[in-house]
Amino acid sequence: MKIGILFSQNSTWSGGTYYLLSLLQAILSLKSGLPYELYVYYTQEKDRELLQPFEKRGVRLVPLFVPKAFRVINRILGRELIKPYHLPKVDVLYPASFDFPYHLTDRLLFWIPDMQEKFYPQFFPETEVLRRDEWYRRLVQEKARVVFSSETGRQHFLQFYPDAEAEKLYAFPFATSVAKEQFTLQPLDLLKQKYGFQAPFIICPNVLARSKNHPVVIEAALELRKQNLYPTIVFTGNEYDGNKRDYPDGLKAKVKSEGLEHIHFLGLIPREDQLSLMVHSKAILQPSLFEGWSTSVEEAKALDKWLICSDIAVLKEQVTSGVHFFEAQNAKDLARVIGLVWEHEMTAAHGDYNKVREEAGECFLNVAHQVIHQQG
Repeated sequence: MKIGILFSQNSTWSGGTYYLLSLLQAILSLKSGLPYELYVYYTQEKDRELLQPFEKRGVRLVPLFVPKAFRVINRILGRELIKPYHLPKVDVLYPASFDFPYHLTDRLLFWIPDMQEKFYPQFFPETEVLRRDEWYRRLVQEKARVVFSSETGRQHFLQFYPDAEAEKLYAFPFATSVAKEQFTLQPLDLLKQKYGFQAPFIICPNVLARSKNHPVVIEAALELRKQNLYPTIVFTGNEYDGNKRDYPDGLKAKVKSEGLEHIHFLGLIPREDQLSLMVHSKAILQPSLFEGWSTSVEEAKALDKWLICSDIAVLKEQVTSGVHFFEAQNAKDLARVIGLVWEHEMTAAHGDYNKVREEAGECFLNVAHQVIHQQG
């Protein structure tokens, strides 16, 4: 079984690079299982350095571009005279694209991480909502095989596109490649001094986007203040919402105007620092209104950290132990949960995450096997 992974940092979906690296790690974590050969087609020269560790483990890297000297020749000639060569064929290609310029297989496997725009269209430009709908309709029309990041996402697709062939829609919940032994744990005292906060603390490692639901955390802090509770809450992540650029500034202004000095915005910090903060925290908070399959939840499970999660369906699918759920848009309920975690020592035991990673690898190989042997 030859599996092709199309690795592009220009993915349609945010987080695509992280997702694909985690997928490769999950497949390579398997000790046994279905026999396979793994090919990674990459589209940028800079990707090779990122992918090279996988080549050492038997993955074949295939560039989908010509060397720089030949690109210059193509520009001089004004046409693509020299094209990528020696492109091996595979049995299935994932994640596929309709406009992919090379014919590598007859078996294409597409990816839809979530359908957030159906539930919160206000978080997207209207053109993006229409573009995605057009793409989904084409997937249905062409009876395409599609992977979703959760069973919840798969059911959402069938809800909005009931004409889709259910047997060609698959759920593949990915597992993170993060592990404690893969980074150097930074001392808590050093991190407190570097970022100017007090311990203990709860961390919310999310991009400052509207779907991540940061306002409910701020409102919960106001509720807790009425009870003379002042838990330190640390937000990390990219401070950018491309669809509403003033949104992050509005969050900070609210915190400042309310005098919530125990809430800290650290922004986009070094990855090692962020993971270290997650390890040192009392709990990891995921308040999202919508997720495909939460990266921070998987990382919390891998690091054996207690979770505070909104009660949306996908998060209940994703984590079943070591977690307190709260009503997603109920600040008083979140305040109740934060108060419990703040005043008690919560010990999570999510189990052997190496097993979770292996199960994810097996799940994907089984999906690929079904696609290859599926009729029609």
